Amino acid sequence: MSIKILSDEGRGRLSVSGFNPCDHVELSADRGYILWTNPRGSIEVRFKYGKTGDDFKCFIDPQHMGIKIYQLKGYRKEMIVDGKQPMKENTSRHRMKDSPVRQGQNNFEFNSHDGEVRLVLEMNRDHDSHKPHAFKLNYVLAL
Repeated sequence: MSIKILSDEGRGRLSVSGFNPCDHVELSADRGYILWTNPRGSIEVRFKYGKTGDDFKCFIDPQHMGIKIYQLKGYRKEMIVDGKQPMKENTSRHRMKDSPVRQGQNNFEFNSHDGEVRLVLEMNRDHDSHKPHAFKLNYVLAL
């Protein structure tokens, strides 16, 4: 697996490709994206707001189906996106209502705990597609 974390002017970009799962990646830029070009296995993503350790809000915008998204809180794992149903049909408490300002965006909101938000992105093995498509997740962190 190859992992690249690129940063420019406060934006974080993570490009991941490969067949084996990795332990975790940590993103601390206030906005950016993760691009998983050949999804296999799973990735734990930890969001932290810079080096402050302060609590924050994390907004994510998954761009494609086929990837399950879980939130980790301690040892508890809560499914947020099942990777099968369209985002507009998602009933998770983290799903934000559609707004004229964010048309076409599938935003989910998380409050940090102890200065971090932990998510797991996992390839949906039940998905009908034989060859997984690239998966992109945009994010914004706000105090």
